[in-house]
Amino acid sequence: QEQPSRGVQGSFIHPLAEGSRYIVGQSNIGLLGYVSSPTKGGALYRYLDDKEEVILPLSLSGPKALSIGGDKALFAHVWADIQDRSYSDLYLLDLIGRTYHRLTQRAHLVDPAISGNGERAVASQIRGDDYALVSIDLEDGTVTDLAYEVGVSYLDATLNADGSKLLYIALSEGNSSLLYNDGKQTRVLLGPTATDLRSPFFDNEGHVYVIAEFTLWHVDEEGGGVVELLGDAKGVHSATFVDDELYWQTYTSYGDAVKKISLSSLAARPVQLLDPLPALDLPPIPPYIVRPYHDHLRFNLALPYPFVSANKVQPALWFHLSSILGSQTLIGAVGWSIDDASPVADLLYQMLVGPFGLGLSVQYNKAGVSESIATAAIAMPIHLYTNPRTASALRFEVGASALWIGPTYKYALGMVGAGYRLSSSQTRKMDFYGAPTLFASASLQHDLFETMFGFSGGGQIRIPKSSIMLSLGVDLVGSDGLDVSTNLPYYSFTATTASTKLKGRAKAALRVPLPLLDLPIPFGGLTHMGIELQVMQAFSLQQGELAFDPDWAMAATLTLETRLGSSSVQFKPFVQVAYLVEANRWQYTIGLDSQSLFEVITLRSDHGQFAK
Repeated sequence: QEQPSRGVQGSFIHPLAEGSRYIVGQSNIGLLGYVSSPTKGGALYRYLDDKEEVILPLSLSGPKALSIGGDKALFAHVWADIQDRSYSDLYLLDLIGRTYHRLTQRAHLVDPAISGNGERAVASQIRGDDYALVSIDLEDGTVTDLAYEVGVSYLDATLNADGSKLLYIALSEGNSSLLYNDGKQTRVLLGPTATDLRSPFFDNEGHVYVIAEFTLWHVDEEGGGVVELLGDAKGVHSATFVDDELYWQTYTSYGDAVKKISLSSLAARPVQLLDPLPALDLPPIPPYIVRPYHDHLRFNLALPYPFVSANKVQPALWFHLSSILGSQTLIGAVGWSIDDASPVADLLYQMLVGPFGLGLSVQYNKAGVSESIATAAIAMPIHLYTNPRTASALRFEVGASALWIGPTYKYALGMVGAGYRLSSSQTRKMDFYGAPTLFASASLQHDLFETMFGFSGGGQIRIPKSSIMLSLGVDLVGSDGLDVSTNLPYYSFTATTASTKLKGRAKAALRVPLPLLDLPIPFGGLTHMGIELQVMQAFSLQQGELAFDPDWAMAATLTLETRLGSSSVQFKPFVQVAYLVEANRWQYTIGLDSQSLFEVITLRSDHGQFAK
């Protein structure tokens, strides 16, 4: 009996919560789905008795990046290499042992599909502006063409239980078609049509279904007739049959969600395909000159930035420029010293050229002193590797600095350094302070007379079941002939360490993300914030023995994440309160993107204060 099927309610298979949940399919270990949560990140889940069980943490681009078959799964992972290129390759996952290995290398594969018995696999391969359909050898990862045509994209491929039949969508000139291959020949079941066709699939008996205009259609694979089986007020994005129930993905105010309904509740109603969009009769394209795109700097933000010199407030301006693609940034402050009748500037320019980074900084007539410093540095990658668990990078850096006192050139020094960073690929939207990370860097600076070395190491780890991070780190600086006691200060407080040629500073911090926000501000929005509680203790080498500094410091820093104009322009203003414990001195700082804009330091609790 034909009845309208739109608006079927069904029931959710999980509690509604922030994030998106997707149904992947039936496996030998049960019904599996993929969950992407702002608080828990991405993971492969198993559904048992209306409960969710984590099978494997996994950060994917979406549900179509994963396919289940028997006791195996195939997923696509995007990664980058040292040549500044990104790739999407396939990994084969053993659901029993919960281990996986890379199957392909630099193959540009997306939307994988594996047969129900886990014996055959196909995927779409990126080729310029189009997508080809390819077969994947599950033993050695060999890629073989199944369908390719310029101007046509083949997507959403799916296999039946034994891998003998194949369905996929062809997109061309705004129209979509459903193609069917029975192992002998390929024929068009539906289309070309202006109807939006997506996410086709087989049931256990080999019958054909497809999502059309966000409703579920059954397709007669022999005659090509269609009927609608299910509609949802929020849309049907994908579906699958499990035993005597239908599971489908729809949308809620929390994100994507999965609902189910008994097959006995489904009823068919006739539907028709839309006519295909006509081919556009465009006039001949006139010849034009191809010009390379230059990612120029563009103005983003300017703020008043008064500074204090000789106990007088001097006028200045802070500004921020960046390019659309993010390859260049220029951050700086410029002003005028009234007493010295001279300009004051602090500029930082950074540029990315492929995998290489260039940094230039200039401090001209530093406030309060007639000292100018110019620095240039180039960073180059030596090693870069990413996989679904971790990302690691090793970089080498060379640079040089020059110092002037007034108009007189004093000296120049050279610098070489290297840094290593290992971070987790399991990121979460709530990770305001980034993913769990380990890092280490070392550098050498040398002028005509002395050599100075530096080291920095540490990392942050996740507090279980949260995005709170515990950060630990240590910094070292030393020289064979220079006094380094004034290096590595407590924030902006004057260092109190006795004269030494080797000094260190230990740090510990608790980094707590606050709830995600969506608050409007002028020209943009406030999206996130976090608070960091930090303690510092300095130590040094005194007469051959390790001595701790008599004072120590603590600080609380509230950082906001704002986006102005577009999502590509991000600023992080902060407010910091620091306390030098034994000296009983306070420091209050307001800044932007880790740069101090205004600072007040108390001399003592009973002695005034001065601004900086």
